[in-house]
Formats: sequence, structure tokens, C-alpha cells
Amino acid sequence: MAGPGDTFFQDLVHQAPDAFIVVDAEREIVFFNRFAEKLYGWRATEIVGRPISVLVPERFRALLDAMDTRQIKPGGRLGAGLDLAALRKDGTEFPVEINMMPLSMEGGLHVASVVRDVTKRREMEQRLAASESKYRRVVEGLRGDYFFATIEPDGVVSYVSPSVEAILGYEVEEIGRTFSTYLTDHPMNEKAEEALEQERRGVTPAPYDLEVRHKDGSTRLIECSDTPILGADGQTVAIESINRDVTWVRAVEREIREANERTDQLLRRILPGPIVDEIAREGSARPMRHQNVSILFCDLAGFTEWCDRRTPEQVVEGLGRLIDAFEETAERHGLQKIKTIGDSFMATGGLLDRLPNPVEAAVRCGLDLVAVGARAEPSWEVRVGVHVGDVVAGVMGQRQFGYDLWGDSVNTAARMERLSRNGRVAVSAQAWRAIEGRFPATPLGPVPVKGKGELEVFLVGPS
Repeated sequence: MAGPGDTFFQDLVHQAPDAFIVVDAEREIVFFNRFAEKLYGWRATEIVGRPISVLVPERFRALLDAMDTRQIKPGGRLGAGLDLAALRKDGTEFPVEINMMPLSMEGGLHVASVVRDVTKRREMEQRLAASESKYRRVVEGLRGDYFFATIEPDGVVSYVSPSVEAILGYEVEEIGRTFSTYLTDHPMNEKAEEALEQERRGVTPAPYDLEVRHKDGSTRLIECSDTPILGADGQTVAIESINRDVTWVRAVEREIREANERTDQLLRRILPGPIVDEIAREGSARPMRHQNVSILFCDLAGFTEWCDRRTPEQVVEGLGRLIDAFEETAERHGLQKIKTIGDSFMATGGLLDRLPNPVEAAVRCGLDLVAVGARAEPSWEVRVGVHVGDVVAGVMGQRQFGYDLWGDSVNTAARMERLSRNGRVAVSAQAWRAIEGRFPATPLGPVPVKGKGELEVFLVGPS
């Protein structure tokens, strides 16, 4: 076997990242590699021939003396992974891990020692121990809605804090199975497997909820915040999970969410959708001036007399069906319903949503409203007027609020509705200029209009 005098042997061990020391049967050093020189502070030329005891603190020399290396046979073992202390030339000590083995070499039996400085490792272990002790005290003291768990990469729960009993009903000794054992078949639990796959790759997932079985058969919602713990090789060795019982919290959140949704739906029945969105976003809706808005008014001829001859239930049911149909028709044409007053229906085009031609959309809607009234049971003569112009729009009221329009254009549109006849839509001259040539129309000529003097009015639609 190669020995300390062999060139290949020397080249090999001089490159080793650990101290390599060989002693003869008399325990005198016969080989000392370069790393040993660096570690102990001795040069090989100084140390070779000296007893190995010069590298060992006084308190460990009795242990060294007890080892009778002359009785070791080739192939035997002296020690593996021994945790001892070593002594430098300057008298300082440092922790080492030593592996010793007998070598059969020229000149008799020798002992080789591979010595590794574990100073940094010991410091880290001490820090971890102190940290873990403090951490465990915190974990063991968890109460209320939290419990802590350590999960192995294969999914087995290796540790869980005592507070789990109050949350899931299991005693600590009962928990030790694969964590998926405690999951229900709820779809949200797919996140658990996704999170575990991420953690195996060393990725910290976002917090996620699980539905977990209580020992009594009921279920709990648990919010999990996981952290993968990496080993020296960068691989995940465990997952530490802080878990919070959010069953009650999620129930309250769901009730609040459902209540908000009901409120939102109710608001959207009262106010235009974009206004509801603005209130939700800003806390209020600013009044604004809008240009080139088409305004449609319609009402039912003879409704007052019909109403007086019907029961309240018949009035509400009959008018309700008709208004529902009006709303659907307006929405189909891209118009925004503003309000109803009695049997009057008001809608706009181009107010909150852009339309290529707001007037054309309003006129087509008006003609369809006439058709809706004619098909209704009972049938109705629907009168429709359309104007286009500037308006101011905003929300009014604090207790019973509504979205409304103001301005001369609104009044003019209302006057147009009163001039409608024979199933045709009455439009102002301004509105007619936006659709001229697209619909058959009959000019009424200058017509006296209350508060407006004489206006040009056109009846649009088949005569």
C-alpha cells in the first residue's frame, strides 16, 4: 500500500480539503498535509517527528493514551465522526470532527486521521438550538385560532403544536399521518397539493385556505402560511406551516360579500351601472355636464282612465310587465333607462356609454317601444318623443336617491313626446338633422310648443 513517502499519495492528500495526519506505532507524526499546516499553524518540517499529543488539549490526552494503536489490526477501526477539540501551535483550541483508521504501511502499522474544523458548524448549531428553543416555546404557547405544524416533503406530519387539539379535536399524539388524510374532498383543497409541489421545489406559496376534517366529523376552514426549509444542498427538507382557523372569519366574510352583492344589485336597479361603479370606487358620483345626448320620453295614451277602472294589483301587474319590456328594449338598443314616473318612461343615448349615433339608437328604440305597446295585453298606444342636446346629470337625495337629468334639452324632449301620434316618434329639428335620410318622416312644420315658441317637429316612422 502506498505510504507517506509515495509521491502519488502525497500529491493526493495535499489536495484534500481536510487535515490529513499520519502517526506511527509510537504515536509520532510522520505525515502532515498542507491543510493540516493551515489548520494547526505548524509547518510539516516542524511537526513531523513530534508526538501527536502536541495537537491535543491536555484534557483529551488521557483519552489518547487509552488508545493502544499497536493492538489495532489492519482493516479495524479506531473512531469515526469523533467530536473532539484540537490545539493550535499558538495554544488556541477549536472543535474538530476526527475520523481515524489504521494503515498497513512500510515500517509497520500506522494510524491516519482525517481532521475537519467544525467551528462554523458548531456556531450554527448553537444558534439554531437557541433559536429553536425560543421558537418552540412560542409554538408550544400558541393558543386560540393558531397551530403550528412541520410537514416532511413526502407529506407526513412530523410535528404539530398542542393548540391543534382545540381547533381540530386531535391530540398531538394522534397526528402523524400524511396531512392529506385530514382534508375533505372540497375543490379548494387542490391548492394543498399545488402548494406542496411548490415547496418541494423550494418555492414559498401564497397563503391558501383548506377545508379540514375535525375529529368529530365536522369541517373547519384553515388558512395555511407555509415556508419550505432548505438543507445545505438547497433541497427542501421540511415545510413549516402556520395554520389559522378561519371558519368563523370566512363565514362572516361570505355574509358581508353576499350582503354587498345584494346591495349592489339593488343599486343597479335604481342607478345606472357606471354610476354605481363610481360610487363604489370614489364614495360618491360627481354631477357632470354631457353633450350630444339623445333623450327619449314615452308614455301611454289613456293610462289614467284605465288605471281608475282597475284594482291596485291589476295596475301594478299590468304596468310592471310593460315597463320590464321597455327596459329590455332600451338595453337592446344601447340606451340607459333613467327613470319612470307613473306611466312615463325616460331613457338616454350617449350619456354614460358611447354610441355611434345616439339619436338613431333612440329613434329605433322608440319605434320598438310603440310595437311593444301594440302587442301588449291590453294593447297600448305608446307616444314617444326624442330630442338631442346638452344635459346635466347627477344623483339626488340622501334617503331615497335617484339619478336624474336637468336642462332645457330634457324639457324639449318631454314636449316632443306630447306631439307624438299614430304610432310615430316625434323628433325635434336638432334630432332630425342627425338621422335625416335614414327613416321615413313627415314634417309637422313650425308647431307651437309650451315655453319654447314655435319649433320644427318631424314624425318619424311609417305613416
